[in-house]
Amino acid sequence: MFYLIFGLTSALAQVRAQDAPRLPAAGVLLDPAGWTFRPGPDSATGPGWQPLDPTANLHSLPAAKSAGQGWWRYRLPVPAAWVGRPLALALSQTGATEIYLDGQLLSRRGRLLGSPGGEETLYLNHEPVPVQFARAGTVTVLVHWSFGPDNLYYTYSSGLLLQGTPAVRLEVHEAAAAAARYLSDRRTDSFQFAGRAGMLFFAGFVHLMLFLWFRKERGNLYYSGYALPAALGAAVAGIAWISSDHTAVIFGAGVADVTLTTIAAIAGLTTIYSMANQPRGWSYRLLLVLFVTALVLNFVAWWGPIFTIYVFAFGIYIDAVRASLRGRRQHEMGAGAVMAAMFVGATLFMSGTLVTALTPHYVLGNALLNGSYITNPLILSLLLGQRYARTGKELAHKLQEVEELSARTRTQEQEKQHLLASQNDVLEHQVAERTAEVVGQRNRAETALAELRVTQTQLIQKEKMASLGELTAGIAHEIQNPLNFVNNFAEVSTELMEELNEEQQKPARDAALEAELLVDVQQNLMKISQHGQRAASIVRGMLEHSRTSTGERQPTNLNDLCDEYLRLAFHGLRAKDKSFNSTLTTAFDAPPTPVAVVPQDLGRVLLNLFSNAFYAVHERQKQEGASYRPQLWVSTQRTADAYIIRVRDNGTGISPDVLVKVFQPFFTTKPTGQGTGLGLSLSYDIITQGHGGTLSVTSEKGQGAEFVVRLPV
Repeated sequence: MFYLIFGLTSALAQVRAQDAPRLPAAGVLLDPAGWTFRPGPDSATGPGWQPLDPTANLHSLPAAKSAGQGWWRYRLPVPAAWVGRPLALALSQTGATEIYLDGQLLSRRGRLLGSPGGEETLYLNHEPVPVQFARAGTVTVLVHWSFGPDNLYYTYSSGLLLQGTPAVRLEVHEAAAAAARYLSDRRTDSFQFAGRAGMLFFAGFVHLMLFLWFRKERGNLYYSGYALPAALGAAVAGIAWISSDHTAVIFGAGVADVTLTTIAAIAGLTTIYSMANQPRGWSYRLLLVLFVTALVLNFVAWWGPIFTIYVFAFGIYIDAVRASLRGRRQHEMGAGAVMAAMFVGATLFMSGTLVTALTPHYVLGNALLNGSYITNPLILSLLLGQRYARTGKELAHKLQEVEELSARTRTQEQEKQHLLASQNDVLEHQVAERTAEVVGQRNRAETALAELRVTQTQLIQKEKMASLGELTAGIAHEIQNPLNFVNNFAEVSTELMEELNEEQQKPARDAALEAELLVDVQQNLMKISQHGQRAASIVRGMLEHSRTSTGERQPTNLNDLCDEYLRLAFHGLRAKDKSFNSTLTTAFDAPPTPVAVVPQDLGRVLLNLFSNAFYAVHERQKQEGASYRPQLWVSTQRTADAYIIRVRDNGTGISPDVLVKVFQPFFTTKPTGQGTGLGLSLSYDIITQGHGGTLSVTSEKGQGAEFVVRLPV
């Protein structure tokens, strides 16, 4: 349905404004007096046509209702201004229909009586059906319609009262206007049903809880008996009205709605009698009889809803105004407001029904009717709240009386104090015993606290030992590999030496074999030396790591320190590889500002960063050859709260999975023997723990890396 509506809207956008004047906003109604009807399922051709208004409800159309199906015909004069324009027929129906224009099928809504699958009847209101007239002149509109006798037909609910239940009603509209009207009506229906049901349910629930908390105020019980059924009726009717077009659903919900509303009406009248503090006399008993009659008629007579609306409902309003007027004359609190609420509610209710009966303004009529439903609960809730406020004031007055009585009681108690003097010695003895007991408990508590502190100290020591154990385990794991190699090569070397001794004891010695064994022993000894140096470098790194928190700070020129260690790192790599060269770019902050640091520790950090950078560009140079130019940038910068050192290279870069682990101890990407994995970890501890700064890194694989040292000033 909404695709159809949006299609109509977009189609109209294609029409130019100068094509033709627009139709009136209310559309063009197909004159009810111009329709003729032919009963039965036969073809639309043939005799037997009789004038009949399809816009009336079925109770006013006995010929159509008794036949259950038939054909409606209308001769529609189409002016030239309509030809070729995207228009829409606003369709209202009760039943199933097929609409034909000059014999061509235009629309099918529901399934006709006798169709495969059985009849499916719908209740539609102003649903747009797109149409585009091909010619001017008289166009024959034929509507094949059915509403079998087995279908439920009900003439009243919150929506049906104001919109009616026509067999067929057609209006010609601009396509966009028809779609906008249909959507507006649906939104208005949703808002009004949801608002009324939500407000009534909330008010009913609150007053039911108030009654359960304070059962003497029975007005809350009566009020919840009014609001909750009314809310349920609005919810049932609203859900059916918004979610379904089937007549069985809508009319069934109408039965539930009017029944629950009838129950709510008599409960509301009872609430007003309670609030106005009036006895339930003959008029109330008469309305009880009408209440039972209305309930019965709603199920057995088609005019039952009319009796409920125009007899029972207006009787409720009249008696409510009479009861509140009597209460006002007797100066009952809130009776005047109740009378005003009933008068306003009755006025809105009568206006809503009259607007519907005399005009086509469905939205206005529905708004007036919902206003009559909401006016009463709002004012009644306010009055019940006023009653609770009065009850609160009465309680405050009673509390004041209690306080005065308590004062007199205290005076009497003072007169009896001398009777208690004889008990003082006993009480003092008991206090002394209790004090001794408390002292003992305090001493035991202090002892327990001392033991707790000893236990806490032990736990702290255990935690420290656990941390040391984790660090030691890491060192042992890292040293284990070199030691395994040393042991393995030493064992192999021993076996080789034994084999050499055996060969030397033979009468016929094999010189080539002896030489080969000696070469193998020499290679093993070299490998033992290499892995021993690896283990020694790990130990030296750990010793350096343990000394990062020592040292004394002193004012230092960071520009000079950076330049010194940059040259040192560069010439150190040049000493290993004479062919290596790199472009060094420095951008030092001027004028230099001395910063309080530990120069030895910070120098160790800078040397490590520079060495890593040179290693990265050297490795990339090996990969790319002469086309690559190694570069290193070093800069210092003084800000308001920090001194920043940046070290950037265009080397191999660091991958994202490695980047998250670069500051972990023993982590390295260098080949075995070229790094221990402690350099960046040591540098990180020196900067963060020794100087309270930060060390961060950013990198892109294959493009280089940048390390940033931030020292607070």
